[in-house]
Amino acid sequence: MHLLFAGYFPNSEDKLGHDYAFFIPSLLDGYLWFRQNGLLTIPWFSPSFCGGQAFFADPQSVYFSLPQLLTFLVDPLRAVYWSSLLMAAAGFWGMYVLCRNGFQLSLLGALVAATVFMFNGFFCHRMLAGHVTFQAFMLVPLTAFLLAGGRQSDRLRSFDLAMTLSAGLVLAYWLQSGMAVLVLPSALAVLALVAMLDIRRPGALWMAFRRGIVAAALALALCSTKLVGAITLINRFPHNLYPLPGLDSFGDIAKVALMALFMPSQQTFGIAQEDWRSQEWVLLPHEMAYGVTLIPLLVILVGLVRWARSRPRSAGGRVWMRAAPALAMLTLILLLPLALLFYSPGWNAVLKSLPVVGTTTAPIRWLIVLLPLLALWTGMALEQLQFRRAAALACILGVPLLTALEDRTFYEQQATFDPSAAVAFYQAVKLGEAQPGIHRIADARDPTRSEPVTMDALVRGESPLWCYNPLYGYRLEAFKPEPLREGPILQEVGDGALNLRNPACLLYPEENGCEPWDAFRVDQREQALRFASYRPFAFELSTLQRVANWVSLVALLVVVGVLLVLLGRWLWGRLFGALA
Repeated sequence: MHLLFAGYFPNSEDKLGHDYAFFIPSLLDGYLWFRQNGLLTIPWFSPSFCGGQAFFADPQSVYFSLPQLLTFLVDPLRAVYWSSLLMAAAGFWGMYVLCRNGFQLSLLGALVAATVFMFNGFFCHRMLAGHVTFQAFMLVPLTAFLLAGGRQSDRLRSFDLAMTLSAGLVLAYWLQSGMAVLVLPSALAVLALVAMLDIRRPGALWMAFRRGIVAAALALALCSTKLVGAITLINRFPHNLYPLPGLDSFGDIAKVALMALFMPSQQTFGIAQEDWRSQEWVLLPHEMAYGVTLIPLLVILVGLVRWARSRPRSAGGRVWMRAAPALAMLTLILLLPLALLFYSPGWNAVLKSLPVVGTTTAPIRWLIVLLPLLALWTGMALEQLQFRRAAALACILGVPLLTALEDRTFYEQQATFDPSAAVAFYQAVKLGEAQPGIHRIADARDPTRSEPVTMDALVRGESPLWCYNPLYGYRLEAFKPEPLREGPILQEVGDGALNLRNPACLLYPEENGCEPWDAFRVDQREQALRFASYRPFAFELSTLQRVANWVSLVALLVVVGVLLVLLGRWLWGRLFGALA
């Protein structure tokens, strides 16, 4: 994985993928807050972008995530690279453990499944493009194991409690790491793996349901602070601005899905581009990147034929009857991503009316539901082959090799972000050679401005007014720049307002006696200065938000307490077990 990624972080021209222009400054912004206030003070708002905006409540904020935590130690460039490698490793070992301990596959079968999953095209190419919030998708196999791994006899024992607690922490990480748009398809991917396990080992689905209820409740409690804030913020902006792209024939759906899952993304893009209907935005090659190469497809087909010929006929009916609920669930999950790809005006209207689904601009992303299954099926199919070692070697070496040799001209051309200014400023702040703070609003549309405005303007003490934030729409349809303009933050811009937005008015305007998009008032100068210096300032929360904050705090204390008890019981058993 390092050999695949190293040449892109940065590339030969010292550039990164286009969306790192959003995430690298965001990680730097989080570091500046951490340096001023420590880890446990929530960064509700940020002065670094859009003249002041919500930070923690933004669904895509990543303050409590692996990339951000690494940024507290190393610069943002190394943080995103290291976190990508660590999440790739988590995907590999999660799939390996699930296959070995859950599905009881051989060593070779588990290694093959783990390799196929680690090198899936979705993760690889999203990291090249800069979609940091998608990293946590690689935790899907681990989550499935935590929910359904172990034995039925483990109920109510320390192991069962530890597995449930760990699953809850992983689900909480999904929510905290900004993976908002992928939480539901990732959850379906987990459910699909569990359904497969139930077919092979009866009772797995019930175990996952039992653990999952507790784990989900724990995750919601831990993340209630963020969830209440995020829902409040989202409801202030339209989130169904664009139609859903789709394909109007089942033949096109099959063609695009198969190509996306097994062919290089640029080739899929070139062939499928003319087939899409109702496109507001061109679905670029990284939206077609899911491929695991043709090798797993070949192994699965050959293994399926071998299995069909060798399975005992007499017991087949009983097995399928017992597995009927899991099979029905698995079938529905497999059909859902394909159904979301179908386009007709009536079906499009139905999908647009649905929560979560209606807000997406690329339903093809739901193909990620199939990626863990393809990896698992490859490992299971390998078990059926006579030439198992040769096939395993072809997968373990061939899949990474074909992935590495894939044409990535698009990914080289879209790498337009230069991280050097952000990295240099990070180092200067860390050494005490620079003092963080926002002093000016930078308006890219101001005719008097002589230099371009980018998202990393915070390194110059500027907050870009016309910033990039999907929350406001890709064309900033829901964004209101007024009353801010080019100039110092403490200048008056009319009606007793300073040239810095009061972000509390975006989140809780009623509680703070203001309107959305209002700026700090002249009499709030000290609050504005604290905000501009990455310091907390006084503002009012809603009653629901206060309750959510307490729920998160209590849940965190409970988790810490239970972990300490489990650790104590484990140490006690190890100590006295050894003495005995």
